[in-house]
Amino acid sequence: MISEIYGNIASLSTENWISLISGFGGAALGAIIGGASSLLLALLANRASQKTIAKQQKKNEQAIATQTVLKTIQVVNGIYTIRSEIDESIPKDHGGNIHRDDYWKFVLSRSGFGLGIPVFDASDFAPFLSKKAGDLAMRIMLLQQRYQSADAGFQEYSKKRSALQEIIEDYTVFDQRSGQHVTSVPPQLERRFAVRSQEINGLILQIYDDSGKSLEDGKKILSEAVAYCRDRYGENSFSVKIADAHQL
Repeated sequence: MISEIYGNIASLSTENWISLISGFGGAALGAIIGGASSLLLALLANRASQKTIAKQQKKNEQAIATQTVLKTIQVVNGIYTIRSEIDESIPKDHGGNIHRDDYWKFVLSRSGFGLGIPVFDASDFAPFLSKKAGDLAMRIMLLQQRYQSADAGFQEYSKKRSALQEIIEDYTVFDQRSGQHVTSVPPQLERRFAVRSQEINGLILQIYDDSGKSLEDGKKILSEAVAYCRDRYGENSFSVKIADAHQL
């Protein structure tokens, strides 16, 4: 049987040998080309997939950056609200020349602060962890803590002022000519009144001064954060404007 096969092979003409080899060669070449094509298509598909993933990742990062900037605007606006609350309490008909020792007489107790203070977590700062962003993440966190401190301080001031009012309310009358309340502190309460009034006045002055510094820092932080995001994501793709913080 084997001898017959060898005999048949030996009897093949040169022409038939070429056809036979060409057949095998063509099949092998086709397999190589097919394999190369499949590999090329796989590489192209993988590259396209990587581009899609990278594009989506940048889009997600931009959304986080936008959220962080909006939270920062909330923080700055909150600081502005506390600062302006004190500013607007000072009577303008005095030409703004109220002595700093008397601020507590005009800045009334307030409730409602402490609501909606933005909370940041580590994921909020992922877009800002680069050399170009510098220490923006740290400064935003510190600004939020300063806002919390000012807010808590104003709440404490309000409680202490209300407590002082309870002590002197029996000795206070409304003067219609001046449009203000006038208090005549009896001798037995003078020392207690002086200590309490100095304490709450020192507290409101500290809040006022600190909020002024925080507000200026907040403006700088917002300007840098928006500029960084526009540089990173494109001028037209980052829609948050500094004007969204109404005091800037």
